[in-house]
Amino acid sequence: MLFFLHADSTLPPSALDRINEVLSTDANIIGGNFRLVFDGDTAFSRWLTGFCAWIRLLGFYYGDSGIFVRRSVYEALGGFRPLPVIEDWDFVRRLDGFGRTSCIEDPPLVTSSRRFEGRHPLEIF
Repeated sequence: MLFFLHADSTLPPSALDRINEVLSTDANIIGGNFRLVFDGDTAFSRWLTGFCAWIRLLGFYYGDSGIFVRRSVYEALGGFRPLPVIEDWDFVRRLDGFGRTSCIEDPPLVTSSRRFEGRHPLEIF
């Protein structure tokens, strides 16, 4: 199993155990991510947390939520492509096209909302 984590994210103590549990419980799950919570007590960080939960229901997620994948699947997909931006988005689109993924709800992964401070929600795209 490989796990990719952004530097501004905090890994919960039981996170690796939860990944192993998910992957060992169902051999059809090839990878996935964590429910994402942005830190900070602002309306925007709460909105961003809700938005990320909503898009995950649609099958979209990216590196801020941590990405785990079975090594064999990572190798079959050719890993991350050398893109200057959105390489995580590209990878998870290919990952979801390859097989079933899972979103670990508990514990959530907490990521810094600092880079979004002072920005309007439409400016995150």
